[in-house]
Amino acid sequence: LQVLNANGPEGSESPLTRRVIYDRLHYLLGHLLSLIPTLPQILQPLLARYFPHKRQPQAAQVTYIRNLLRVTEYCSELSDRILALIIDRALQIDVEIQVELEELEEEEGGLGNAGVFEFDPFDIVVGQEGDEDSDRDSDEASDSASDFSSDDSDDSGDDDPDLPANAQHIQDMVSKLDSILKIVFDHFNRLHSAAEVTTSRSDDSLLSPPTSPRPSSPISAEAGRAMRDAQFHTLLAIFDRTIIRTFKSRYTQFLIFWYSSLDAEFSDLFQGLLVEKALLGQNVPAVTRAAAASYIASFVSRAQFVDRDATRRVVAVLCAYLKSHLDAFDSVIQAGEEPPSMAHHSVFYAIVQAVFLIFCFRWRDLEEEFDESEEYQSGKKWMSELNVIQRVITSPLNPLKVCSPNVVMQFSRVAQATDFAYCYSILEANKRSEYNLSAGSIPILPQVVNEGFLQSELHTFFPFDPYKLPRSSSYIQGVYRDWASVAIDEDEEEDAEEDGLSDDHAGPASGTVLSSAIPDVGLMSTGRLDISGRSRSNSDAGGLGESFGGMSISPQPQAVVITS
Repeated sequence: LQVLNANGPEGSESPLTRRVIYDRLHYLLGHLLSLIPTLPQILQPLLARYFPHKRQPQAAQVTYIRNLLRVTEYCSELSDRILALIIDRALQIDVEIQVELEELEEEEGGLGNAGVFEFDPFDIVVGQEGDEDSDRDSDEASDSASDFSSDDSDDSGDDDPDLPANAQHIQDMVSKLDSILKIVFDHFNRLHSAAEVTTSRSDDSLLSPPTSPRPSSPISAEAGRAMRDAQFHTLLAIFDRTIIRTFKSRYTQFLIFWYSSLDAEFSDLFQGLLVEKALLGQNVPAVTRAAAASYIASFVSRAQFVDRDATRRVVAVLCAYLKSHLDAFDSVIQAGEEPPSMAHHSVFYAIVQAVFLIFCFRWRDLEEEFDESEEYQSGKKWMSELNVIQRVITSPLNPLKVCSPNVVMQFSRVAQATDFAYCYSILEANKRSEYNLSAGSIPILPQVVNEGFLQSELHTFFPFDPYKLPRSSSYIQGVYRDWASVAIDEDEEEDAEEDGLSDDHAGPASGTVLSSAIPDVGLMSTGRLDISGRSRSNSDAGGLGESFGGMSISPQPQAVVITS
């Protein structure tokens, strides 16, 4: 490189860029791999060791990842481990951000340029890296300063919160994550394109045509499809191993969301993994089963490519689990035995919340198709498996008190507007019970309704909240379902609310739910309800449409940055 630096830019009309150097190095590495079959075993730990730290500049991260993905093109033996390495780095950055993009936009006035850089780092002329090195040194110095403990400066008082968690640092991390995910999406898209055509490459990606021979050669469409399928199974294994266990990640999981949209079989396999882990994973920790339930609810609700039949299959399986759990619980109560511990019900509440969320987004797909032969049919008919939900919401386990308040309130509104169920009398009884534990006739088990469980298990983020990273969002927009596209009509909501207020005044003071309060399936309700932008007189319902259609329906996290 010293020789290249001395003779490259000054002695040639075509300056020697990093792109040329990288092409030559890949050509050399590909040749060495063909000569030394055991070289991948030596190469893999080296690639992991020299992966830039997450605090390194964006250009360093992106350059290294692009070259890693280039290695997978001619060393398939390392593809799985390289992809796992890249996703692990994305997860680290994703978790560290821990802040909503909308909060960033309020503080900093938006993300500014959506571009990763003003120039492609591959086009930097060899020998002219001084500016970038200076920037790197500055960043490293700043990071080093932020790593010092307050123990070394007792006279400084409280830690300065702006040092490790300032908005500019978070904005830089968001941009870095956006860049990494964009590169991985581009890589997946090229792989998908190779499965659709007879050649392996369409060069509309970040990697421009090389100036040196590539170690890889065009592949057939059949081989491309095989590579695409293998890549999905690799991604599914990475999800099962790491992503689903990383509860603070916000965007990295969208890699498998998008990949599942490429083939109906991929989507089916992903849903199967989640349902199996949530419902059948007896040896899986309850917190992981709850996370799987949250994933399947968010996926079915948000993925446009999950069709009516798939939605109904998932809901049927979830409802079957709820029925089985309630049957077992009722048997214990009737036998006069001590109710099971709180942990025994954690998955039950997660599944209830999943059904509530899916119903809010996909209730139209849960209706039975209109039978023209039934001339006098005057109301909706729901899939029979949903009958258990009325039993669920009136159960002594009282999921309306335990599940996420946002989801509960939105489900209550949609369920009433569609004449599916009436929940407000229970919600009012739950409110009164918070002030007077002896009030109300709904049996609420104190060992079941526990705020600690509420916070740690059910009030986790919803995995597929709206995607707001600007550069990579183009991959998600076409396959993602927004709340606005499924909302019901505003006039219909007003009618439902008036009915609800009337029922509240006429209902029993004890808060018990009469059979007439929950309509039989069969009452017809038509129209659409635009829940966004409206609020009930009840303060707890305010902003629910905004939370569904806006940034997140998850609790808003504090702007905390984890430093390492």
